[in-house]
Amino acid sequence: MIDTAILKAQLAKLPINPENAAAFYQHAFTVAAETRKFFKGAENLAPEDVAKTKRFSRGGQRFIFSMHMVVHLANEDDLFDFYITDVMDRHTGFGLPPDIYDIPFHNVWYSFLEQKVGMSEVERREWEKIRYQKLLPAIRKNLKGWMGDA
Repeated sequence: MIDTAILKAQLAKLPINPENAAAFYQHAFTVAAETRKFFKGAENLAPEDVAKTKRFSRGGQRFIFSMHMVVHLANEDDLFDFYITDVMDRHTGFGLPPDIYDIPFHNVWYSFLEQKVGMSEVERREWEKIRYQKLLPAIRKNLKGWMGDA
């Protein structure tokens, strides 16, 4: 079982607002620059210019909200799987490779949290439980549904 109280307390320090949203994508475009190619029209956007766009302000708020949802649903297997399916369905038209769904989680999200609110070993352990026990299995399950035998 995932101790969601630990992660909810951590996320309480990271309000969903335009400033944190812009900071998230600025961070993402800095530490995972290769993901910019999936943002049509923003492939060459410099990380420092992210804060000037409504697109990334809104998108960053949706991403942070999604992380709140992941935590809130972590111990609700059916709802968690449905939520991940919904997120993946909303991204099918963007040509995302299957492994992209894990990149924001560990490469970007962990370092963003460390930078913004800190990350204890206990918090990291709970995020890793979500990643390996919930997120990756849900992604694989949904990819199998999309691709037959992925």
